[in-house]
Amino acid sequence: MWQNFLHELVHVMDVLCRHQGSCMIILTIALVACSIISCYIAAKNIKIMRELEAKRSSPYVVLETTQSVPFFGVRMVNMGLTAARNIIVETLPKMRIAFPSYQKPIGFLDKTLPVLAPQKSYTCDIGNWENLKKECPSMVYRCVVRYESEWGEKYESKYTLDYSVYEHLIHREERTLTDLTKKFEDFCREFHLFAIGHYNPRILIEDYDKYSEKVERVIEDFKAKKIEGSAVS
Repeated sequence: MWQNFLHELVHVMDVLCRHQGSCMIILTIALVACSIISCYIAAKNIKIMRELEAKRSSPYVVLETTQSVPFFGVRMVNMGLTAARNIIVETLPKMRIAFPSYQKPIGFLDKTLPVLAPQKSYTCDIGNWENLKKECPSMVYRCVVRYESEWGEKYESKYTLDYSVYEHLIHREERTLTDLTKKFEDFCREFHLFAIGHYNPRILIEDYDKYSEKVERVIEDFKAKKIEGSAVS
């Protein structure tokens, strides 16, 4: 058995020695083919990794409702890791500030926003419950947010801002430990300013609706006097 095996091995070695050139060509071709396949797999893996990194670091603009009793508002925040550019927001119906004495479009929703840095936000109070009910009886806004990444990739997100979820609720708010820490820091800073006499707090002891009407009358009187002064000059 071993003699047969050795005989065959010697025969194979003899054949390889006699066809050494052909064997080298075949081995070279196989090596080149393996190199090409390895390069293709590596390039494919690099492409996948780049796509995953681009998605991970892409901007992510979110539009959401806010509540700060007794007012309701809207907030735009970039929760991604890179800046969002050329942000355009379309709302149906048209969202605007609903205070009776200040019914104007919301700046960051009414025009193209050039850039919104990561983890940065814009917030605007749009009115109390009665103001919102008059402005939009359904209390629901359908929104489309379009924006671009730093490298020009375009994104589009759709949001439904439903303020009706706040109905019959005294207060609704979601908080995290980070929010609580920030609130505590704000409280300490305000208390320090009060302790050193930087300002004196004002305490409202009258009905809020009556106070709001009084403020609106003062604003209207101021506007009327300003218009009269312009006409006289």
